[in-house]
Amino acid sequence: MVKLPRGMTIALVLTALAVPAAADEPATQLAEAFCAARLAYDEEAIRALLSADLLDLIARAEEVDARIAAAEPDEKPPLGDGIPYTSYWDAPESCTPGAVINHATASSVEVVYSYAGEPDWGWTDRLVVVPVEDRLAIDDVLFHKREESDEQHTMRGSLEWVLEQ
Repeated sequence: MVKLPRGMTIALVLTALAVPAAADEPATQLAEAFCAARLAYDEEAIRALLSADLLDLIARAEEVDARIAAAEPDEKPPLGDGIPYTSYWDAPESCTPGAVINHATASSVEVVYSYAGEPDWGWTDRLVVVPVEDRLAIDDVLFHKREESDEQHTMRGSLEWVLEQ
């Protein structure tokens, strides 16, 4: 894994989003930028890719989290591991865009997390991508669906759960 300086990651994000492309390419480029920021642990670059609505939900969840942390300093708050941008907190060695699925008002693009030499380890999340002015933005993350559950867990659902605490 290559660790990029913060400014360089943001520059890569903005460059990837500015390139004109065919129908599915902008969503794939957004996923590439997300993966680069995720692997670099660059929170600022990740947030630059999100919709205003999702950023607002994050801000409200962080307020609740801070209030809980202040009230119960010996307990781990709901966002104690950070913002849930992915299904698992494990640090993958790679993150690559996968298939793009186009819907009427949004698209989703797979992000495939994996570990070198471990073909059975890894998971696939899907970024929900919506048009925002002159660009695409991530509006939710559909987490890897576990075989033992029919329920679809999402980033938005996780943040809304924090608001209920």
